[in-house]
Amino acid sequence: MQHEKANDRRSDNIMTVSLSATSVSHCETYHLKGESPLYGRTFLKVLKYHEPGFAPVLGDDGAYHIDLDGTPAYEFRFKRTFGFYNNKAAVESSEGWFHIHTDGTAVYPEKYAWVGNFQEEICVVRDFQGFYFHIDKKGTPLYPNRYAYAGDFKDGIAVICDELKGHTQINREGRFIHSKYFHQLDVFHKGFARAKDDRGWGHINKTGDFIYKDRYLSIEPFYNGLAYAEDNNERLLLINEVGEIVKIIRDVHNHSNDLSADMVSFWKTWTLYTSISLKIPDALPGGLKQISERTNVPSSKLKRLLRALWELGVVMPVDFETWELTEKGNLLKPTEASFLSAAGLMWGKVNKVWENLPALLGKADETHRPSFKEEETDDHWIKIYNRALEGYAEKDFNSIADFPFWEDHTFLLGFGRCSLTILPLLLERYKHLKVLENTESLKKADAILFPRFLHYFPDEEVIFRLKTCKEQLTQKGSIYIFEMVLEKGTPMGGLFDLNMLAETGGKVRSLAEWQDLLFSSGFKLTDVHKISPVLSILKGIAL
Repeated sequence: MQHEKANDRRSDNIMTVSLSATSVSHCETYHLKGESPLYGRTFLKVLKYHEPGFAPVLGDDGAYHIDLDGTPAYEFRFKRTFGFYNNKAAVESSEGWFHIHTDGTAVYPEKYAWVGNFQEEICVVRDFQGFYFHIDKKGTPLYPNRYAYAGDFKDGIAVICDELKGHTQINREGRFIHSKYFHQLDVFHKGFARAKDDRGWGHINKTGDFIYKDRYLSIEPFYNGLAYAEDNNERLLLINEVGEIVKIIRDVHNHSNDLSADMVSFWKTWTLYTSISLKIPDALPGGLKQISERTNVPSSKLKRLLRALWELGVVMPVDFETWELTEKGNLLKPTEASFLSAAGLMWGKVNKVWENLPALLGKADETHRPSFKEEETDDHWIKIYNRALEGYAEKDFNSIADFPFWEDHTFLLGFGRCSLTILPLLLERYKHLKVLENTESLKKADAILFPRFLHYFPDEEVIFRLKTCKEQLTQKGSIYIFEMVLEKGTPMGGLFDLNMLAETGGKVRSLAEWQDLLFSSGFKLTDVHKISPVLSILKGIAL
């Protein structure tokens, strides 16, 4: 074959020129051997040499590869060419992207919207529908799944991204190596991978578990047992593989500034609440005078509000007289796709409830109070609260139907408003499931769901509700509690817990507290499935 002859020719040249001795000139138009030109011509642009001795170049007649003499390796021309990896190079033609042999012939017939470089005889590609997947050295897809993003393989493992769930990792057969998803994720390096969850960056092992409790603003892979990190106080640290701080490189953070910022954080809540209430997002883009007329806010005061929204990254001035929404600000428009406009108004109302927190903390008893959302009589505000709660539920519960234990049930019963979001998801996936109404006293459920419902209540009322639901459960049925679980060694959930105390007298609980409550109610905790840092499924069966 011609690409084998090209390899033979490269072998003759490599006797006199080592690839490691070559480099790209400062102007990136030719190659050097040491300080001298490697050959006697220039190109529009060149990239470095790769094994087996070819470099990508761009000339007047197109893109191709040259050997160590500067001679074209083949007659084909492309729009773009890249280096050889595993003896295959990525190229772009007028028909799309694909890979070629060293003689310029295609490795496979398919064309793609983009291709990466072969690593471990596997390559990631993106099809013309925008989906990513991996192909083998013959161009055959490794698995049937398609993803929003996929990275290169390293040591048999690659990162993939599901548009809704986040990032996880797969093996060469396309199987998940663990069931955890993260906001961002890296490949494994010396047994650990960098991962980012709601709390920040940390390192995980191959079971998808973080190897220490702390999280960081940024972190690097471990280098001989140590990793460089920046924590939430902007300290620069070296940590070891169990999360211990070995050295503080920089410790100059001003904590008084943090406290001051925390004390005025309500500014943000009320600025957003005010802008949504005045329908500022609906009035943009436009000039200051136009926005003023649409919102009935005087220009002099409107300009001050827009500057504050600019500081929050919600709007941007085009010329200080014309303003437009940023990508972030567009989420504040009340649309079917975004619930954050309703959420911004709801949190403004919640903010007022916190005024009672000092008095509530001073009381020894725990009593339930109806939420302001339950006591609302204005239909307009009821719709706003419902839209906000539905939006959070749709966002956080989208993966609930993926758990296989729903196959084991037939009749479902749900408590709380979030059930209105979860139950349709389950019915859509599992056609055999049926939902019981609370009034169907003659039928019993074999699965009762409490999605983000029991945290509204103090312990005694939770026990009462669980005991009551036991009467509606079949003998071998299960209960499923969807809640954030407080963990030792981390403060996460503390503010949410105070919010429940302020709003209804409820609380956020640890796993041990849930075990005690279930036992006191006649149930046994059998399984815990962590969906995200803010949501877990607790499964219980009757004792």
